[in-house]
Amino acid sequence: MTNAQTTEERPEASLLSDTFTSDSDSDEQPTEETANQPNKPSQKDVIEALGLHAHPANKIEERTHPQSKNEEILGKERNEWDITTFSTDFNPNNLEYIIRSYQKHIENILCTVTKNGLMAMGVNKANVTLIKTWLDESDLEDLTVNTSGVFVLNASKIRDVIGELSTGNENLTLTVERNEFVSEDVGYQITIENKNGNSETITPPSLDEVRKPPDLPELTLSSKITFPLRELDTIISRFDEYSDHFLIKAVKQGVEFSTEGDVTEVKKVYSNNEDLVTDVGDSVYTSTTSEDSSLFSIPQFKKYFTQLKKSQTNKQVKIKFGNEFPVKSHIKLSKKSYSTLMVAPRIQAD
Repeated sequence: MTNAQTTEERPEASLLSDTFTSDSDSDEQPTEETANQPNKPSQKDVIEALGLHAHPANKIEERTHPQSKNEEILGKERNEWDITTFSTDFNPNNLEYIIRSYQKHIENILCTVTKNGLMAMGVNKANVTLIKTWLDESDLEDLTVNTSGVFVLNASKIRDVIGELSTGNENLTLTVERNEFVSEDVGYQITIENKNGNSETITPPSLDEVRKPPDLPELTLSSKITFPLRELDTIISRFDEYSDHFLIKAVKQGVEFSTEGDVTEVKKVYSNNEDLVTDVGDSVYTSTTSEDSSLFSIPQFKKYFTQLKKSQTNKQVKIKFGNEFPVKSHIKLSKKSYSTLMVAPRIQAD
């Protein structure tokens, strides 16, 4: 049994590494037959060539995700960003979820707003962790967007204000509006108000204080597991007692999580529908490629998942991974809203 290796011995790769570049992030598995077909046109290529997107009656059409407009805004140069002006009623638990999940990684959160919804996205300074959260317009009551654009949330300030103004599960009203008297560098303010008429106005950080998310390589993550979030929470808490890293590996039975301490090895294997009970939230689904195996930092996962409330761990989490590729964890907040965490792998010793 080998001793647990330190962070210096097993450095984390960056999410920007060229070694992760591939053609897509599809759930479909490449077969031996399709792998040998060079330059095979994608469905998008076929759609564009045939002009099918122009005919709604056709069954094959190009799908546009609701958040694509928000991503388009982030793709612009910083000096081309517009400050958004909007107002919406929201469930404080949804916004607090964003704050809790970001707070240990990223203090100032860059947000974009369009009529389709609100997207928060950030990468930590080391480019090891990316968090992306989407709140669909269906979860934002009375969303009124006067100007699509960006604004910045300071995690600590917003969390304190929500705590002061929340009255149970009643919605709060979030308003972002221009105010040139706030600060020449900022030019806008954020106001949160509860149904009793109590409100708090916040001067946000300037756009210069927030990182523009870098362009990330597209990934093919061929193995995945969907299982209760509380299981992952238990794994992280248990493994943290033995080491600072853990391995996700595709095995014959399904997906294996393991770690090594100085004298102890701990592992857990999940197979399809393991421990299945009447509640759908307890089901397990796995789909793997035999060679997939990646090593990850426990602290990076712990910062994200241990911030969640116990009630939130009843949700299902989908984890997608490859062979020494970044891992993606995906949690549905509602039918159309979600939160995604991407973490770069540690470099495994030869």
